[in-house]
Amino acid sequence: MPSLFPPPPPPDRYFTVAQLVERGWNKSLIQRLLGDADDAFRLTDAGRPSLIYWRYRVLHVEASAAFAKAKETARERAAKVAPTLERKRALIMEVSQQIAIDVPQLEMEKLLIGRSYLLSDAEAAVEALVRRMRVFEYEIDLYHWHIGIREARRALRLRILVAISEKYPDLRAACEARALLEAGAADGQPFENQPSI
Repeated sequence: MPSLFPPPPPPDRYFTVAQLVERGWNKSLIQRLLGDADDAFRLTDAGRPSLIYWRYRVLHVEASAAFAKAKETARERAAKVAPTLERKRALIMEVSQQIAIDVPQLEMEKLLIGRSYLLSDAEAAVEALVRRMRVFEYEIDLYHWHIGIREARRALRLRILVAISEKYPDLRAACEARALLEAGAADGQPFENQPSI
């Protein structure tokens, strides 16, 4: 069946927005120095069309003094903002570490009510406990749009899993497996080295 959309031009003739960002552009620079996109094509069969900028035009702008000055201004601005962002990240991590975690003591039968049969009993019990303990994440929801919120949530979820494994030793293996999924191998630290309560 023929495609409903015209084929994109050869990749060596254009840059996508993602490629421009890799080259050091940001959205502000793109809008200010390049303006509107030259065209839009579906580069894959799914998804929305990608905005493209012709290569010759991008290279011409990159060679200009205006681009060099704008890029240097953006670097200076980013350097000024970096300490503030790091302070915010540290504050959110501190708040996350100060949250007291209390694991409820429940019987296994109660934890397995309404379980998914795609999970083992231990995995289902850990899932049920994590769901019950999501209330601890609400304490850092105040910082939802701040930088570092993902790392703070990940650290809190790891602390919750450690606390569960301490209260329910039989669930330790399931907590370890969940921690590996949750935190991408827990930042390279062994499970027992993760900070607890």
